[in-house]
Amino acid sequence: IDSLYTRSYGEFLFKHYIDKLIKPNYLITAPALNWELVNAEKTVGIAAKILKEFEGATLTAIDIETKPVRVTEEFAKTPMAFGMVAKHLTSRKTDPVEYLMQVITCVGFCGLFKDADGNVTSRAVVIPYEGEENYKLIKALCATSTPKVLQNGKYDIIHLTTNNIAIENYRFD
Repeated sequence: IDSLYTRSYGEFLFKHYIDKLIKPNYLITAPALNWELVNAEKTVGIAAKILKEFEGATLTAIDIETKPVRVTEEFAKTPMAFGMVAKHLTSRKTDPVEYLMQVITCVGFCGLFKDADGNVTSRAVVIPYEGEENYKLIKALCATSTPKVLQNGKYDIIHLTTNNIAIENYRFD
């Protein structure tokens, strides 16, 4: 209560907390998260089905996962590795610097869908970054005209661009 008088934002917070109690529809409730591991390499026709579905999304969130792999010192000095290789000091006297490169392991897409009645649902797919069909599906999903949202998108964009994948209609971070 003292924040009402001692903080510039006190009145705003007070009204916000009261509205949460007395107005049941004040806050938007997130839809249940449904997700599945999709491997276009193993399931014939799944890529076309998923692509068609996500083209109808109101918004698509994208996230990549990476893992470090060891690379040679020679490779770390090439233009291809620029910005992708991190040097880590080690305690070994024979190899004072270990070169690691982050590589994509999988890409996740979460589509937000709104029906004619205003009901909101979501669907998430996680695609392993292995095989030509999975690569094509990831690239196609990133190329849809649906507005995209990422968290710390510069990281994802660096890795995807390095792998010749562009994100169309990147709007929110």
